[in-house]
Amino acid sequence: MENSKSSKLGIVLIILAGCFRGSMGIFVRELGTFGFSAIQIASIRITLAAVVILNLRK
Repeated sequence: MENSKSSKLGIVLIILAGCFRGSMGIFVRELGTFGFSAIQIASIRITLAAVVILNLRK
């Protein structure tokens, strides 16, 4: 049963990774209009992804 739960979590994490990767253009374009640099945008994306993934593990 634990293996099945781990497999499902792995699938969800892969899908989330794809969603975050696919949303990169939207974030860059929108946050760039507010004056954020590329480094700041990358930091925001990484932080948000870490928060979401860490909350899924609970």
